[in-house]
Amino acid sequence: MPIAVVLGSTGSQGKGVIDALLKDPKWTLRGICRNRNSATALELSEKGVEMVDGDVGDEEFLLKAFTGADAIFAITAYWHLLGPRDIDQAGEEEFRQLQSIAIAASKTETLNHFVLSTIPSAELMSNGEHPVPHFDYKNKAVQWMKVHTNKLYEITTYVYVALYPNNFVNEAFMRFVKVRPGGYFLLLPASPTAVMPFSGEITHNIGVVVDAILAAPEKTIGRTVPLHTDHATFTEVVALFEKVTGQTAVYSEVSDESFEHLYGPLFGRELVLGLRFHEKYPSEDLNDLPPLGTGTLMTLEELGVGDRVIGLEGAMKGFGDKLL
Repeated sequence: MPIAVVLGSTGSQGKGVIDALLKDPKWTLRGICRNRNSATALELSEKGVEMVDGDVGDEEFLLKAFTGADAIFAITAYWHLLGPRDIDQAGEEEFRQLQSIAIAASKTETLNHFVLSTIPSAELMSNGEHPVPHFDYKNKAVQWMKVHTNKLYEITTYVYVALYPNNFVNEAFMRFVKVRPGGYFLLLPASPTAVMPFSGEITHNIGVVVDAILAAPEKTIGRTVPLHTDHATFTEVVALFEKVTGQTAVYSEVSDESFEHLYGPLFGRELVLGLRFHEKYPSEDLNDLPPLGTGTLMTLEELGVGDRVIGLEGAMKGFGDKLL
């Protein structure tokens, strides 16, 4: 049976890909994670996934982990690199990891399809006026691939993943804050009228999308698939929150300086850059997004999954009381 290797296999995206591919008996699955003794890794192992842990910046480790792979789903985690590194140093380390992944994948003779989860370049889309490191270093790695691992570049499908609605449940900076019984507010550095791109329920949706990509390599290789299910303001998100939970909520824009003071000069600053980028350069028209591969953008409808993904409202309904 063909082997599919999934990086970041215990994260929101990687686990979603594994959950989807587990439903197809043709795949043998191997997950790469940071700790194969974590609860999620042990859960996947019990389902028959071969779990391996190691440094995704280590080319020798990756060569072994990719052995026999027919398909690879690749993702890197910028946010875990912040702390001892500043926002650009974290981007440089992510770039180095993506280089190692690309080199190891290019040396995997059995590989037929490489799927890379990434984000459009803010620097490119803003003509250099609004760089965002956790966007831009991913794109720089793809441009490096195009030159240095061209054969891999030619068998790659790129997935642009938008904001996770799951962050309203999982991440402190996007959680609704209770101010009284039945009353909540959402506080972020973005205008109430700024339109944001959302990926819908990310763990479900990325699995649906990658499964469809791998099932149709003849039409997906070289293409870029934006996983954007909705474009909405945070004011509209608050209205969905009220609809789903029956609670009262208000959205309020916080200044960049105050948000950075709350969340620090690294994490806070990078979040400000990302949200303000979406505010200044909304991508409601997917044609505004630059394709990365050898072909054009492929919509979810063209991929054949438009009716299978869970959008923003569906995700919020699914979260239910977890939003509180």
